[in-house]
Amino acid sequence: MMPGRGAGWSVLLILMVMRPPLVIRGDDRVTTVLNRTVQLPCWFPLAKGDGGLSVAWYKEQPDGRELLVHKFIRDKEDLSEQDPLYRGRTQLSEGISQGNLTLTLTEVTRADQGTYLCKGASNFKFDTKKVELYIRDPVTKPTIEVSRTADGGVLLHCVSSSPDVTYEWLAEDGKIVTKQQNYTIARPREDLTLTCVVGDGVSEDRESIAIPHNREPSRSIPAVIAAVGGGIFISLLFIFCRKTSDDREWVTEAQNPSSLHLSVGQKAQIFCRMLNAKEILHHKWKFYSSKSKKMENSERVTVTPDSLIIDPVTPADAGLYICSVKDKSGMRYRGKGTNLTVTATPSLTVTENLQEALLTCKAEKFYPKDLEIFWSIHPNVQIAEDRTDNQDGTVNEISRLKLKGGVQEEDCACHVRHCTLRATLYRPGKVGS
Repeated sequence: MMPGRGAGWSVLLILMVMRPPLVIRGDDRVTTVLNRTVQLPCWFPLAKGDGGLSVAWYKEQPDGRELLVHKFIRDKEDLSEQDPLYRGRTQLSEGISQGNLTLTLTEVTRADQGTYLCKGASNFKFDTKKVELYIRDPVTKPTIEVSRTADGGVLLHCVSSSPDVTYEWLAEDGKIVTKQQNYTIARPREDLTLTCVVGDGVSEDRESIAIPHNREPSRSIPAVIAAVGGGIFISLLFIFCRKTSDDREWVTEAQNPSSLHLSVGQKAQIFCRMLNAKEILHHKWKFYSSKSKKMENSERVTVTPDSLIIDPVTPADAGLYICSVKDKSGMRYRGKGTNLTVTATPSLTVTENLQEALLTCKAEKFYPKDLEIFWSIHPNVQIAEDRTDNQDGTVNEISRLKLKGGVQEEDCACHVRHCTLRATLYRPGKVGS
């Protein structure tokens, strides 16, 4: 029996020695995005009368070890030896009886990237399939820059900081108007909403912009002629055309950035400019979370005519910020909004009490609140957990491990999984046997 594999899997290994191999079908490479759910495909063709199907998924380590990801032995799951990194995140296909050994992995982290082995066996055949899993960062949300062309049109320029992406511009009905990064509109005659979509084949993000149409004059030329007569028509026509030109100035709500991702303690700065608006008389910022409120100057908040500054940010500041203005003509304009996300990475400490055989694992000052603490130990223990809130909106969580029997130091690692971590954070305990 191979060490660390367990009796159930030893039966599968014996079958693999005794039966001839048969190729398992599956994709060699799978790419996904952080924090998503991914499927690692693997198929095991079954012949008539074939039965006793077993499968085990492993992940290869740089030192040659294999971490047990998921195991299914003769119609029954066996997760007693599953590596803690995959606990609660794996599931086999419902079609396993038809030879579908596909593994579903949820909440993907950077630590999940690597080579996976799908080992399958039945009464008459066995084989191993390798699947490479690659993890990418999600595509960053694009920003749209607006400028005016010499002939009075609108030039839209879409920009994303992600490399090797493609661009598409969509109309309101979802139809593609161009697959170029830039899109030019010649003198819009009606209100338009256009969306820039950025993708890399694995993930995508988008941003929309509203383009107001060129306003038509309030009175038609024939009406003016009828009202004033032909004698002074030319002079009035000159004035009328100047007024029409002024009225056709369109207003662009330039609020940026569209999203901010900050850590607790950093400074948030959001800009708001209304291009081509008449003299602005009133300017305000509103914050939308569970409730809406007007932003006003305070110890941490600075409101200026064209920006909003929050320094330092806390978890309570996370939400949507929208600027709005009112000009001297009475027109009101709103920005498209800025989504502020605030996170805090947990710090991890492990302390011990030798007399009471007690280990305490503390994950401190983290946000969001979704966090998982687990221990790499055998089941002969008692675990108690406690969570407290800090004044700045961050959270602490404590897990206490009471050892009932002799446990070696390497069996007592405390693991923490959180969205701010690229891999599971862990600290070893020091209580010996």
